[in-house]
Amino acid sequence: MRGLVATILFMSGTVFAAEVTLEWDEPLDVTNVATYQLERKDGPCAAAGDWVQIGEVPVGTTTLADNQLEVNKHYCWRAFSFNPDHGRSDPSEVVEFRVPFAARPDAPVRVRVAP
Repeated sequence: MRGLVATILFMSGTVFAAEVTLEWDEPLDVTNVATYQLERKDGPCAAAGDWVQIGEVPVGTTTLADNQLEVNKHYCWRAFSFNPDHGRSDPSEVVEFRVPFAARPDAPVRVRVAP
């Protein structure tokens, strides 16, 4: 498997959450693939942390939306090919993404000199 990519699909300006769509290329030979399993890790990829499975889709499907994200946080994702008789493939390359803030911040108000 190659080509795991994260792209912003949706971002709300009032709710502090975002959705990212993960896309990947199928392996050249999919005869032994039943599903794809995707995992996410919170924080920069180089940092310690646990990988959590966020979804599983059938062969032929090459996208998955991850909508359990917060703005201004780093996330890492990886994907595996899977079949029930032989388990998982090696992981794909890891993709890292920081979910940006949804909008430019408001300016401070009532700036004054304190007595």
